Amino acid sequence: MATTRGWGLKGKISDAINYILDFKNGEEKTSGGTYVYASEDYTALESSYRMNMNSLYGKDKNKYKNVGYHFQFSLAPGEGDPDDCLRMAREWIEGISNGKAEYVIAVHVDKKSIHAHIVANSTLNDGKYWKIFFKKDKNRFRAAADRICRKYGYSVLEETKTRGRTYFEWMEDQNHNDSNRILLKKVLDEAVKKVSSYDDLKAYMEAIGFKIYDNQNNKEVDKNIFRFTADIKLITERADGYMIRVPYQKDYIHVEPEYFKWIKEGKTAEIKIPIDKKVGHFDMEQNYTGMVSVEKLKQAFEDKTKKGRDGLRIKIPGSQRAIRTKYLDEEGNYTLEMLTKRIKQNGRYETDPEVQNLIDHPDDYTQVEQQRRDLFQQAEIHMDFLKSTVYRSIRQENYFKWKSEQMVKKMDKFNYENLLEKDRKNLNVLESRKEQLSKELKTIYQDIKRFDEQVNQIMLDQIENVVNAEDMDLETFIKENRVPLEQRKSELKKMISLYNDRISNAKQQEQKKQKQQQREIFITR
Repeated sequence: MATTRGWGLKGKISDAINYILDFKNGEEKTSGGTYVYASEDYTALESSYRMNMNSLYGKDKNKYKNVGYHFQFSLAPGEGDPDDCLRMAREWIEGISNGKAEYVIAVHVDKKSIHAHIVANSTLNDGKYWKIFFKKDKNRFRAAADRICRKYGYSVLEETKTRGRTYFEWMEDQNHNDSNRILLKKVLDEAVKKVSSYDDLKAYMEAIGFKIYDNQNNKEVDKNIFRFTADIKLITERADGYMIRVPYQKDYIHVEPEYFKWIKEGKTAEIKIPIDKKVGHFDMEQNYTGMVSVEKLKQAFEDKTKKGRDGLRIKIPGSQRAIRTKYLDEEGNYTLEMLTKRIKQNGRYETDPEVQNLIDHPDDYTQVEQQRRDLFQQAEIHMDFLKSTVYRSIRQENYFKWKSEQMVKKMDKFNYENLLEKDRKNLNVLESRKEQLSKELKTIYQDIKRFDEQVNQIMLDQIENVVNAEDMDLETFIKENRVPLEQRKSELKKMISLYNDRISNAKQQEQKKQKQQQREIFITR
């Protein structure tokens, strides 16, 4: 029995070919390059170069078309040998492309099931673009694989008359996705092996994007102060201070201005009141009922906040809700106490050097990405690309959106200010703003480069089954994130060009004025 998978490629075909040839590991997966084949009598490297040169990327008006396709042709575990797999994969790709595709095949023998990776150019030999819709074409691909299996005496997946599972559903079962709870369990199981203390575990997971809530910082809170935050909905401003509904309660207290501070103007405020004070107490209709001890308020507040929030809670990157680890299993293996105990039982005297380096340098973006990928691969995590909270976080939609909005605000502000001042008198300001825009443009280029590297890595993660992504998913991902960056890049270039013209005109005007002043001085003398 053989199964097939496929997805579109973005960027450079050579990256995918280099991966399947396994140059990074000395071609270990292909037995030293034994099980490699390239079409049209070219070597694999020659085909890689040719496909790169002939790909649509950068030449076609639609930059986001597939430059090629990556297929995986897999035999059942324990079935067949590499030679059979290579022979069958060749017939399969020739069949589904009608013999028009240029391709490279590499059979990997490092897993339980022998499987062939096939990288094919999206530009066919007749010069036409090979357009594949995987969901629609899956039946055709399957039928071709089944015919080849029967030809060589291999079993096929027989469909029954009753409505059980379709072939696509069966494939989905083989590549199941992990829920957030399962993902968290796998991450914790793998992470505790790498650290020598709970503090390092916490720092490690926070470095790769998890948020940890364990109430361990409560010891540092000043016990003589009642501190809490309040949303704008709970606040009524008065001439003599603020009426605030205490969180988790229905009544109000009066807070003097000296104990009140806006954290986010017009959104959230922080209130700090000495524990030995008394404040005015009001009912739901804000009718005065007397004075109340701040110490009593604090005790009631802490009792409420502790309810349902005790123990360790962890928020997956990109997720809106934290998961209580004590409910991850019935045995309680993921409570704060048990995780600490498990770390001690591992007997590590020092945290893994790579993990320690990440803890010491949490702002190293490249290292964070690599460590998170490595951890997910080691934990054998599988995710649905678009539904995964982790990948929503990784692709940094909020960051790119924020970046774009900031750019628009800055340029609008610059345009408005430029209408109010004369360029000649503010030449230094113009040059300074041009420099700022140039720095922003450089940052945009870096963001685009990093995004392209991220897309390439996601495609490699597809190969390793770390993430399941459809071709349409990646196209949507690119359009939502790369296109805004390209638009901002274009706008910045126009703005910089405009500033260059204005600076040049301002300098010419300044030179004319200086010459005019010199003439006036000469005439006066």
